[in-house]
Amino acid sequence: MGNLDYNECIPGKKPQMKESFIMFNSMSWLSERFQTMSRLKQARLRSPSGNQMVLLLRGVSIKRHLCVALAAGLGIFAGVTAAQTNTIFDETYDTANTPAGANALGWSGGSGLSNIVVTYVDGAGVGSTRALVIRADFTQAGSGYVAYQYANPAVSGNPSTNLGDYQLSFDIKVNNSGLSAIQCVLQSWGNTGYGGAFTTTPGGYIPLGSYTTGTFKHISVNLADVTIWSGTNTFNPAGGTWQIQLQVNGWNGAAIHTNEQVAIDNLTVTMSFQTSSQCTVNWNDVHQRIDGFGASSAWTAPSLSDSQADMFFSTNNGIGLSLLRNRIAPDGTTLELVTMQKALARGARVWSTPFSPPAVYKDTNSVNGGDFVSSTGNYQGYAQQLAAYVANMKNSGINLYAVSIQNEPDQWTTYESCLWTAQQFHDFIPYLYNALVASNVASTKILMPEYSRWQFDIATNAMNDTNTSAMVGILAGHNYGSTAAPVDTYGKALWETEISSFDVFDGSITNGIYWAGQIHAFMTVAEVNAWHYYWLIPYDPNGPENLALTDDSGNPTKRMYVLGNYSRFVRPGYYRVGVTNTASSTLISAYKDPASANFAIVAINPNSGSVTQVFNLSGFAASTVTPWLTSGALSLAQQSALAVNGTVFTNVLPALSVSTFVGQAAAPATLAATKQGINIILSWATNIAGYSLVCSTNLAPAHWNSVLSLPVVVGNQNVVTNSITNGAVFYRLYVP
Repeated sequence: MGNLDYNECIPGKKPQMKESFIMFNSMSWLSERFQTMSRLKQARLRSPSGNQMVLLLRGVSIKRHLCVALAAGLGIFAGVTAAQTNTIFDETYDTANTPAGANALGWSGGSGLSNIVVTYVDGAGVGSTRALVIRADFTQAGSGYVAYQYANPAVSGNPSTNLGDYQLSFDIKVNNSGLSAIQCVLQSWGNTGYGGAFTTTPGGYIPLGSYTTGTFKHISVNLADVTIWSGTNTFNPAGGTWQIQLQVNGWNGAAIHTNEQVAIDNLTVTMSFQTSSQCTVNWNDVHQRIDGFGASSAWTAPSLSDSQADMFFSTNNGIGLSLLRNRIAPDGTTLELVTMQKALARGARVWSTPFSPPAVYKDTNSVNGGDFVSSTGNYQGYAQQLAAYVANMKNSGINLYAVSIQNEPDQWTTYESCLWTAQQFHDFIPYLYNALVASNVASTKILMPEYSRWQFDIATNAMNDTNTSAMVGILAGHNYGSTAAPVDTYGKALWETEISSFDVFDGSITNGIYWAGQIHAFMTVAEVNAWHYYWLIPYDPNGPENLALTDDSGNPTKRMYVLGNYSRFVRPGYYRVGVTNTASSTLISAYKDPASANFAIVAINPNSGSVTQVFNLSGFAASTVTPWLTSGALSLAQQSALAVNGTVFTNVLPALSVSTFVGQAAAPATLAATKQGINIILSWATNIAGYSLVCSTNLAPAHWNSVLSLPVVVGNQNVVTNSITNGAVFYRLYVP
């Protein structure tokens, strides 16, 4: 352990440690003094200052299979030393659980089918209750399929990223003695309310074992069982929806069966999550620098009121956004000057995005849709316009942090948009860079490519050329239809610059927890330097959606406040530090400021029950932490300070909540030593918690041992008296 050289704190590079010790050598007491090697160990390491879930039971079109599929609109989290089990879905097919008209939702396909019946049958279930029955005659080899669809609008529970947390069970009765297994396939989609890319695992087979035809058998399997899903399980529940397909096979190859029948009852999915958990925050495991958190004022917020600006950007009575993304109009101006000035006045950085070049530079001669037309004149003209915009903003008192080349260069839309190619980006960047230099605004960073998905192929031409790569300051992307993933940054800052959802408006804590999980994933998996939601305030011509941090009337949503759990306390210049957690039931990330030793730990509890979370501080200590809580009842509310017992504190995280624990690493400790006869007297301040006194006869870390003498409190000092022995002895204060 030792002092941290924060000049080494750069993204992707671990800090270098400089050891600090007191050395004692009984043979060299010149003038009753001992020598110190380097500085003394410092105690203060200085560092920067109810998503409604909808279940879908549906058939899958696989030949010769009776198919039943179960789909659940779930989020991204998990949960199992004390555990609680929640029922995610329990379909008994009893009358009370069956919506009117559900019988009409069956369908079939292929040839060689007749006498198809898909229905609920009273008395056909376990204990003569109601059950789902699928019946058909397969009258020729290679017959088609029969499927069934069931939608349950009122499913609730704990979403999880860990398949091992889920147990799938059902009762099945068949009249085919040759049925040996049920095929099960898992699928997942990218984002709630947006669709997009999905992944599918290899087909697994749930064995039925021995059974008696015409008699129900209970089946229960874990969704992570490698004996069922023997291939690489690519299922990713992080995102909006996922689906389980139960495909009933077993028609004995090409054999023909009549009156084939399968009954399903008590289809259940449960998950368990831990009600207690321990994590360790490692001060010295340094990851990416934080540039900030933000949202956009494009079109919808040209002139925020002072109270609105405080709500979004103040670190005293707002959520403390540190980045504002505004729109550059096709004519090279902006309507958002007032909002930009108010954001800057509250400590935020401002950067700008064009949604379309002037129509004259496009093949459609329109700002809506179309392709950018490559030519020297177009490159020069557009670069000069963007540089002039940046210079005009500087003259208005706004030093833009960055300027983007194009919003979503892969999207042709009916509003301002433009398609670009990878080669066009490569060719345009030098023109823009030189234009910024010529306009004396070279400090404004070039940001690209802002693809609509978390995908960067369009940037590779520019980034693989060392000349153009040197001109780019920030790699940025949106997150529609995709999930957080690591990116080759080419040594550049990495920003997520837009995401929202287009489903029915939901300002609840359940929606907030979903977005908290998305932020967590982008900070810890993609390791972005900045994260943005789409709009500050919405404009929803199609009715209320989830495009902004507020509702249509400007009232805050819970997703706004959970963003504030990050943005208000994790400030530009902070660095993320590593966290290990004993369970997946909570999501925890931590951040520190090398300049002030301030830190923030963000803990998400996505479960419907509270979790007792123990926080262990490694490499630093603190006296207290102050929680700021967002839950169903509270919105970024300050709570009573918690005492830190040396390097440990505990907090009960409420159900469906986000807590930010704010503190400061302990003040520097000075280890003093004096000689008194045949003893050495070592002392340090009592207000420094969490440190142990260790000694060694050499500097190899494996040889450090605890000093056996216990400290005695004398005034405001811890005092240890140790006997002097022959040879060199080194002492230091150590944070376990």
